[in-house]
Amino acid sequence: MARFPMDHDPVVGHCQFADGAMRPVYDDGKRQYVIDDDGYRVHGVWRIPEDEPDLPLIVPAGEDPKNQGRNA
Repeated sequence: MARFPMDHDPVVGHCQFADGAMRPVYDDGKRQYVIDDDGYRVHGVWRIPEDEPDLPLIVPAGEDPKNQGRNA
């Protein structure tokens, strides 16, 4: 029996760990967690939200992004 009830926390995905176990990832509204072998919550970012924006393109001043990777 798990030490923390997850009755109301939705499963947002699954994550495979190094030991081969596939564990459900829960979201308690503030952060994500999985349940370890001893029944304790392990908080972390287990699944990246799909609605995250793409990283911005950073171009140093004076460079044209269209010419990146080309010899001038």
